[in-house]
Amino acid sequence: MKSTKRQIDGGIILILIIFAVLVTFIFIEYQQLPIEIYFLFALNTLLIVFAYSLGLVAGLIGSMAAVFCYGTYLVYGAVVKGLMMEVNYQQVMWLFLFPLSSYISGRLSLAIKETIEKSEKYIKDMEELVLLDKETGFSNSKKFYLDLSEEISKSKRYGTPLSIMLIKLQYFDELRSIYGNEVCSNAVINISRKITELSRDIDKKARLEADKFALILSNTDEKGALVLKERLVKFLENLEISDEEDRRKLNLSFKIGIAQLEDKEEDAIAFKERAERELEYDVR
Repeated sequence: MKSTKRQIDGGIILILIIFAVLVTFIFIEYQQLPIEIYFLFALNTLLIVFAYSLGLVAGLIGSMAAVFCYGTYLVYGAVVKGLMMEVNYQQVMWLFLFPLSSYISGRLSLAIKETIEKSEKYIKDMEELVLLDKETGFSNSKKFYLDLSEEISKSKRYGTPLSIMLIKLQYFDELRSIYGNEVCSNAVINISRKITELSRDIDKKARLEADKFALILSNTDEKGALVLKERLVKFLENLEISDEEDRRKLNLSFKIGIAQLEDKEEDAIAFKERAERELEYDVR
């Protein structure tokens, strides 16, 4: 956000400087402006830059100081020197223009900052959505590999065990073509809820494919992962896909593979591939 805000700030201030330079050129070249008006214009420009750069409150304080100084000058000229007739509405106008310009500039700075913050929040939210499976709320495959790499680094650093579990639903595409997306989607949601219920909060869950889930079990060895596997097997064996049209029920077939981090040089891809091999050997 800071770099974006800095670029916008620089552009606006540059525009003000160019405008001030043009007015200065006109004044020097054609002497169309009285020196007092030119001075007041320059002061107002500085107040605008001041309020934009430092914020609304600082800008209003600066403008009040300018109003006090210029107001004192007018009173001094009117009372002490008896120049009452020379104090006109144009001079009084600057007493209102100083705080008004500072207020608008400060509000503009604040609005730009808030807009940038909201935009970056939306971008962050979108990035998070890209890393999530919208059906289950689990991480997608991209986030899974990022999380797994992070957990491998922690395991190597602290010497703690790390396991991963893959859960693959068998014949999922065939079931979807028979029962339809809605029925299979409900089954997937039920499975994801049960995975969340049976696992720990610190365990990271992912949906790698339409028919494949993964769990990253930090600080868990293969023995501990097998305990979770038994619970999931018990649930999945009793899970049924219901077809309301012909009132049939069909049990899901599935495989579960577990791998514990062993080779300290193993990366996320190799670790996951080892779990894939274990997945193929799971027969019941």
